[in-house]
Amino acid sequence: MICVDSDFCIALLKGDEDAERIMQKLEFEGTVYITSISVFEILYVTKNLKRSRQVSTEKLIRSLEVLPFDYKSAVKAGDIGSKLAKKREMIGIKDLFIDAIVLTNGCKLVTRNVKHFKKIDGIEIIEW
Repeated sequence: MICVDSDFCIALLKGDEDAERIMQKLEFEGTVYITSISVFEILYVTKNLKRSRQVSTEKLIRSLEVLPFDYKSAVKAGDIGSKLAKKREMIGIKDLFIDAIVLTNGCKLVTRNVKHFKKIDGIEIIEW
């Protein structure tokens, strides 16, 4: 399973050719997922854009399967956060939640935000 991060989706919305090429390949291979946290991040960033951009944003989000931040993800986030805190390597809470959702659902994560995500044991990152 492949899950795309918000940075990838924002690049798609900006017309980044590399992101578009990768997305075509991912869609050809099967269902593409996004976390509910990434949906929040994208909507938060794009809310004040022109209406046409908001429509594009909504269309993109509807084309993806949304993975929720549920009980299992919350437990996983607690475990990850605790381990990172002990090592004094905390990451942003939204990235922590995304990590937990991705790991709970057995996904690979497509992102450029490797700095934070590489601190998490077990997460498989596809850097684009």
